[in-house]
Amino acid sequence: MSIWLITGCSSGLGKGIAQAVLKRGEKAAETQMENRLKEIREWMEVSSQSDYR
Repeated sequence: MSIWLITGCSSGLGKGIAQAVLKRGEKAAETQMENRLKEIREWMEVSSQSDYR
């Protein structure tokens, strides 16, 4: 299993990559500049519970 380091995960390409990585069942360490941690945690939980693993 890979662990990805993804920067800029609060929106755009970084968010898309993070979601794809989580859907594959892999782990990600994500960074972001904006104060959107609650929103990021919510979509991480949804992505990790998906059927795409």
